[in-house]
Amino acid sequence: MLPTLILFFVFLSCIGLTYPNAAAIALAPFFRKVGSASALLGFIQMGTGAVMSIGIAVFGAGAVIALMASAALLSVAVLEIGKRFIPNSIANAGEDVPIVMHWRT
Repeated sequence: MLPTLILFFVFLSCIGLTYPNAAAIALAPFFRKVGSASALLGFIQMGTGAVMSIGIAVFGAGAVIALMASAALLSVAVLEIGKRFIPNSIANAGEDVPIVMHWRT
């Protein structure tokens, strides 16, 4: 039990360090509609958590490995589909993505 808790703590600490940067990079191409993109990002996260919870409730705790593997495959599929719909990545965007956004008051 203690090794599981320690590894869980390390995992969640890494998520806390990497998620803000990952979210900022994911939202960078959508600087004109960042609110909608942020809402979609939150919806996808909450929806994935809800589907995983329902799956664990229906299939039992023994199916956690299968559910996590399917979530990993789903994330790779979404990444590949997303690459087709977003023609410019952050590396190729160049001047299109502003480094600092200035808000008009």
